[in-house]
Amino acid sequence: MNNSYKANESTEQAVKSVISRTEGAVSIEFMKVLNDIKLGIDISEAFKRMYERTNLPVVKYMSNVLSLVNKSGIDIIEAFANIEKKLLELEKFNNELIVLRDTNRLSVLLFSILPLVFLVTVVAYNTEYIKLLMNVNGIFIILIMFISYMLYLFIIKRIIRGDKYVK
Repeated sequence: MNNSYKANESTEQAVKSVISRTEGAVSIEFMKVLNDIKLGIDISEAFKRMYERTNLPVVKYMSNVLSLVNKSGIDIIEAFANIEKKLLELEKFNNELIVLRDTNRLSVLLFSILPLVFLVTVVAYNTEYIKLLMNVNGIFIILIMFISYMLYLFIIKRIIRGDKYVK
């Protein structure tokens, strides 16, 4: 839309441009916006209705900016340039969150496997440890180790959790 505004096109032409350059749900939603505009609905209201249908924060942001442009007379080209900048910053931030989430998952995997590797290494160097655990006390020790390991995994997953922040 910003390119259309830079070419001194009207909002209706800008919306038509978006429709012709996109496909699927985006194109359909902009067709609905265009129909609203043709019915005489205010531009900001048309985008507000689009937000109510899609529930996308970026559409709400566009609706608010258009409302501000209509009320205050701010340059629409500058307003859409700011929207574009905001979207790029948001995408960059989301990508950084994804990298952090993936790093956290790798850390959980590493910290989950590390105690098992240590246990296997110790037993491989001295097989007598296995014989010491083959009685009632040994079974109790194995049970305590297993419960401790499960608690350890639970705590590690809670500490290094980042999934809830990435959409």
